[in-house]
Amino acid sequence: MAGAGLDGEVPADIVRARFGTLPSEHLPPLRPEDVATVRNVFDWHPSEASGLLTAAASGHRGLVEVRDAGDQVELSDDVTNVYVADARRAAALTPAPTLINTVSLTEAERIIADATGISEIRYETEKAKRIRHRQPHTPTAADLPSVDSHAAAANERGAHYISLRRLAELLGASTPESYGAMIAMLTRERPAHCSPSLYRVTPDLAQE
Repeated sequence: MAGAGLDGEVPADIVRARFGTLPSEHLPPLRPEDVATVRNVFDWHPSEASGLLTAAASGHRGLVEVRDAGDQVELSDDVTNVYVADARRAAALTPAPTLINTVSLTEAERIIADATGISEIRYETEKAKRIRHRQPHTPTAADLPSVDSHAAAANERGAHYISLRRLAELLGASTPESYGAMIAMLTRERPAHCSPSLYRVTPDLAQE
């Protein structure tokens, strides 16, 4: 396990506490050279948690606004730590054992909702319904004022970065092609800010 808390769903302290109850091995933290060969994947792939782990391993630190709800997660030295534990013992501390005999997403959703009070399946299903009929938008330089506005608002909320996945959702870049176009545009127009999977929002690098 690496990247505790970066999914924006399970807080890092809960993840660490669970590992504290397991026999586990603490491996050396991820370093820039460990992720150098995969960083370019996030020029086109919008995976948020994996991209943030790669960014943290590359040396980025600070608070990041993530997901469509704008939750904040922290890139810290701790998230680059790597832990190894027995998968069966780890699964026993979660609702996973109750899902072994399920035969549908509906059944799995009910069990998870009963156990945790939330349902990521329901959340993603409802989100998909909301955006189903929206036309994807391919960002261009004309969208830079909107980008700057979102960046300023995130900075006012205490963030140092917006995840590029969140920024894509704010701009409506909802397809692989439009996401890639957004990355290319920001790399060209805002090179001091854009470093996949992050967009820096701190004012010291503000574009005049």
